Amino acid sequence: MAGELLLEVRNLAMRWPTTGVDVLRDVNLSVCAGEFVAILGANGSGKSTLLRCIVRLLTPNSGTIGVAGSDLTRLSGTALQRARRAVAMVSQHANLVKRRSVISNVAAGALGRCDDLRSRLGALPRRELPAAFRHLQTVGLTPLAAQRAGTLSGGQAQRVAIARALAQEPRVLLADEPVASLDPEAAETVLALLRKLAGEHELAVLAVLHQPELALRYADRIVGLRGGAVAFDLPAARVPAELVTSLYGEVAA
Repeated sequence: MAGELLLEVRNLAMRWPTTGVDVLRDVNLSVCAGEFVAILGANGSGKSTLLRCIVRLLTPNSGTIGVAGSDLTRLSGTALQRARRAVAMVSQHANLVKRRSVISNVAAGALGRCDDLRSRLGALPRRELPAAFRHLQTVGLTPLAAQRAGTLSGGQAQRVAIARALAQEPRVLLADEPVASLDPEAAETVLALLRKLAGEHELAVLAVLHQPELALRYADRIVGLRGGAVAFDLPAARVPAELVTSLYGEVAA
């Protein structure tokens, strides 16, 4: 059973200022602690834009974004920075510092929570190393802690990126096409990990996926986007194949 409501998007709209195109139209969705929700949709349907709005990398034209009780659309400056720590994001590419060790990359996820001068200058917080090891254990990679990040496989690098996100101590975890560049076995491992994090760590996990079969197998709910609007929001077990297929019939402008 899902727990506390941690992410609530209401009536979200986004228009590209340069083109006037409505990329998101009155989007509503919610994710509770313990839920893994997948977003499906054709290219151009607004999936990645939605995640970037949630974490406030983009500013929507209207609507609200509730994260762990704070409305991110009403905040700015330091208040927004603090509230945004409750949201961590993993992208398609792990974006690790390749010359640094795995454990250093993980510990870097804690920098936003550290308020001393050395951390503000980018120095790694050594007191966070024990926690970083625990996060590596969560993703099953403690034997690689001292290894240079540039030597990792794609699947290993993505799991390190997830451990780095956990070091931020988020309540909400966003994943934008986290398995798009991985082989089938690594993709299964990463999605099983995201499902585990939702269920065992009481995170609200929202992931954009391009593999409907994987989304249906691992996610609790499926949100379908078409043309920037929510076409359906259903438990994965109740999503018929034809409904998924209908998402890809037309590509939004």
